[in-house]
Parts: sequence; structure tokens; C-alpha cells
Amino acid sequence: MPEKFRLTLFLTLVAVLMIGVPATLAQETFGLSVEDFALFSSPNTDADSVSFNFSLDLNVTGAPDGAVNIALTGTGVIGTDSAGLPVADLVIGGNADTPDGSSPVELQFRVIDGVLYMNMGDGSGWIGQPLDEMLEGLEDFSPVPLDPTEMDPSSDPEAMEALGSIMGALANMDPTEFIGIARLGDTNGQAHFQVNINLSAFLSSDAFTELMNAAGEMSGDESMAGMGMMMSMLFQNMSLTFDQFIDLTDNRVRQGILDFMMNLNPAMMGAESAEPVDVRFRLDVSNLQYNVPVSVSAPEGAMMMPSGAGM
Repeated sequence: MPEKFRLTLFLTLVAVLMIGVPATLAQETFGLSVEDFALFSSPNTDADSVSFNFSLDLNVTGAPDGAVNIALTGTGVIGTDSAGLPVADLVIGGNADTPDGSSPVELQFRVIDGVLYMNMGDGSGWIGQPLDEMLEGLEDFSPVPLDPTEMDPSSDPEAMEALGSIMGALANMDPTEFIGIARLGDTNGQAHFQVNINLSAFLSSDAFTELMNAAGEMSGDESMAGMGMMMSMLFQNMSLTFDQFIDLTDNRVRQGILDFMMNLNPAMMGAESAEPVDVRFRLDVSNLQYNVPVSVSAPEGAMMMPSGAGM
């Protein structure tokens, strides 16, 4: 199979998953009543701006190089200006403990007039670069062609056959086996929903095996089937939960908490003597406020990056 079509088929796989899986989810309520699922899945998102607080915690223990503990907090506001361009102001602080030592984290980001400004807190001050130049720079790192005319698999019979395999795998997938949603007790006038995604069960399922086999056909890489089996063994202790709090007075999301936990057994990778690696990640976005005033100005004395240079 030509390399061009291997890339095309991979993109097609991603596109089908993005389109097909949500369509399947829309047909299920995952244990919720119809009314509760409608509230959970259709919050009021109509707003010109939003402000928020957040915290991020990452803890890794058992890694060969040593433990990692990163704790960050911050505030942010996002909106648009009179010309419809994005404006944003984000402030992050905290501490990072790594095998190399402990260091404070002080970061600031601003977006105004189509320019992203960054202050890394290292004394070098503000630097800026136009957003369109940053996006052009990212294209240089893209492993796939960005020309849409090269992404049509209909001209290649192998591509269409593999696409049929993907659709068949999706048709056999029952998302309720891996995803559950519950409405917990309401708090402070907010409906509390919790989504549990059993990633380990999905990776060890027949549906995932079919998807990996089909992906191997699409990419021309026969090793993908074996890779799927290895992933199911390596990541057999992994969980993902998402808590969403919706204000019952205006149907707006006020808080979202993402929790990810993973325990890796080095023996699955051939290591004879090593303790399990435990990874815990939490992102808590809270105090979401909508249609708030947004006032962002370009930092004085900011150094603009030369055209073509990446940040």
C-alpha cells in the first residue's frame, strides 16, 4: 500500500472514530433517566466570555528515575474582542518536585490582537508571537499531508475495504460496557454527574481488538494487532472519571473534575525487578462564570519572536 494512502487511512480511522462513537453515545443514557441525560449532555454553552479557577496535580511514584509531584493552581479568562478575535489571560503558579529537584512554577499567558504573549517566570520577561505564525510553524511538524485532496480514500480499494472493517468494528461496539454515568447528590443547587470510563475493560475487549486489526489494515502495519494485545496487558489497571456540576438555575456548568489513575507493571515490559509505577492526575476547573468583562492588554516591553521562529 502506498505511503500516501497509509497516512490517508490513518486519518480516516481517526475521523470515523470521532464521528461514529459520539453518534453511538447519543443513542444511550448510560444508566441515567432520559431527563437526567438531557441535562448532563446539553448544558447552556452560549456565552461571549468565561472566567475560571483551576488546579492541576500530577503524582508519579515507583518510576526508575524517581518520584514526580507537580501541583499547580491558576486563574483564567477567555473571550473575544470587538473584531471577533480571541482574547485570554491565564496565570499559573505552583511547584514542581522532580528527580532533578524542586522548583517554583510561575507562568503567564495573554492573547490579544492575534498575538500570544508568554512570561515563563525566569526573569527573561515577556515574549510574543503572532498566532498565525505559530500555527504555520506547527504545520512543519505534521507527519501527514494537510492537503484535503490527499485525504480521499475512495480512489483506493484497499482503503475502502479497511474502512468497512472499521465501520464493522464500531457496529459491534457496546459503549455501555465501558462507560457509566450516575447522578450523585445535588450540592448547592448544582446537579452532580459522574462519568466512569473503564479504560482497562475497553483495551481488553473484542471491540478494541477489532479496531486495532482494522487500523493495522489501514496503515499497512501488521504489528498493530500485537500492539493491541500488549496495550491491554500493560494498561490493565487504569481508570478515568469525570465529575460535572451543572447549575440548576441556568443550566450552566460550574465545575469539572478529571481524574486519571494508572498502575503500570514493569514485568509486562520484560523488567525482572522493579516496583509498579503509579500515576495519578487530577484537573479541577471550578468557579466557571459566564459573560464576564474581559480586559487584556499587551505587556509593555514584550520582545517579539522573529518571523519563522518557534516559542
